[in-house]
Amino acid sequence: MIKKFIEYHISDDFYPAGRVLLTHTIPTLMEGEHLPGKAAQRLSVHLGLKGLTINFYSRVVAVNIFGTNGVIHGVDNLLIPPPRAFKIIDLLPSEFSTFELALGKTGLLDAYNSTDHPSGTLFAPSNFAFQKLGPKINGFLFSEYGRKYLKALILYHTVPDNVLYSDAFIKAEGHDGIPKGHWHVDLPTALEDHSLSVDVGRYGGLIDIKINAFSRVSVQDGIAADGVIQVVSDVLIPPKKLGSAKLRSFNWFGSEKELTLEEFKARFEPYVERMIDL
Repeated sequence: MIKKFIEYHISDDFYPAGRVLLTHTIPTLMEGEHLPGKAAQRLSVHLGLKGLTINFYSRVVAVNIFGTNGVIHGVDNLLIPPPRAFKIIDLLPSEFSTFELALGKTGLLDAYNSTDHPSGTLFAPSNFAFQKLGPKINGFLFSEYGRKYLKALILYHTVPDNVLYSDAFIKAEGHDGIPKGHWHVDLPTALEDHSLSVDVGRYGGLIDIKINAFSRVSVQDGIAADGVIQVVSDVLIPPKKLGSAKLRSFNWFGSEKELTLEEFKARFEPYVERMIDL
């Protein structure tokens, strides 16, 4: 345990301060036991009002202490190896209490907390994202009649076996860096026969992630033991025309009218009909 703790503070690559500032995630010496191929567990790097932080809480307080075999950066908090993704969701009720309630209502919470659950990417809608659905859709989803739709919705936000960080992509058969400029990938979700269309725009240290052409990742790279959490500020809805060259999702603040309950149900109807009773 102590060895893993120490390994999580060390990268075998060279990251001087200039490179750290342009980086979003850093691979460490710690082996990710629950990641595809036991890939290196990562640290997330964020530049904000608190300065440069690691994993959102540990602030970088000293940089570029060079040695003969590398460089040291000082942090003001120990870097704790991350828990599983759904444990993180549980620890942040102010952001994800609605999502956690949805997991409990559908019976998916225990399954996702199981050690048998595969690693992957969780596109986690915030409480505000659910609020934007409106009272009618929320009332339906959390009723007995809407439970299958709620389950389909959660499955649509879950990508098993593929871990998409903002600057790295880890798959079951290996991992790739994400090139600068524009990069596109279709991620198969846990909802049968449906993928998320993901576009990553990278320009220096700035990275923008769009889902289904419109919805943005609002908080990137929540590092988890079994993958990564990408927080979305809109609940993701399947496009109207599956397989269309022009994939679209509902633009909550665009020119389209507010999504009605009937339209919402129509988007998920093909999947709900094939689901077994909860």
